[in-house]
Formats: sequence, structure tokens, C-alpha cells
Amino acid sequence: MSNIEKIDVFGSNLMNSVRDRSIKRVDDILLGDVKAKSLIELHQSLKSFDSHQIDSIRTVIIETIDNVIFNTLSMLEENRNNLKLQILDQGIDTNLVDISDGLPGELFSDDGWIARFSKYK
Repeated sequence: MSNIEKIDVFGSNLMNSVRDRSIKRVDDILLGDVKAKSLIELHQSLKSFDSHQIDSIRTVIIETIDNVIFNTLSMLEENRNNLKLQILDQGIDTNLVDISDGLPGELFSDDGWIARFSKYK
């Protein structure tokens, strides 16, 4: 597997397992498609908001999710000597921080992870 493929394997998993699941959870709460009592109550408390307000809330939450992912990737880069983000390919460990031009930058742009791998563009 090439270095680009290794980075993309991680990026695809991060978008699907973290970003998309988190956004789906937000959408489920906003739509009332939840079973937990606390989430039902949260949904009920949002019923007084109009569609523009709900859209704004959703946008703020998605921006926050993206910021958490960005900050996590930045933290991994800033602590590259103490923390490793490794991918195993054919018995060889590769630290993704070392082979990326900048992990946080992989998120954004027309060909970034969000654009290529997320259900929520």
C-alpha cells in the first residue's frame, strides 16, 4: 500500500466512524429518531425552534465536530515524539504523521477527506 493509500484508509475510517456517526446522531436528535429518555427530552426542547434556527444549530454542531477532529489531528502532529498514529500494512508499522504533509489539512479542500469520504459534504 502506498503512503497516500495508508493516509486515505485512515481518513476514510475517521470520516465514516467518527464524523458521519456524530452527524447522524445530531440528525437523529433533531428529527426525534431516538429512544433514550434524555435524547427524547432534548428533541422535545428543540420543537419550539423554527427551521432556520434548527439549521443554524446543526451547522454549529457540524463545525464543532470538524473542529474536534482537526484539533485531535493537530495534537497528534504537535506531539509526534510522544504519540504515534500507526497503520499496519503487511507487518510494517507506519506513523501517519510522518508520511502526511499535515494531517489536519487532509480534512478540508475539494479533494480532502470530508469531500471524498464523508456522507455529509
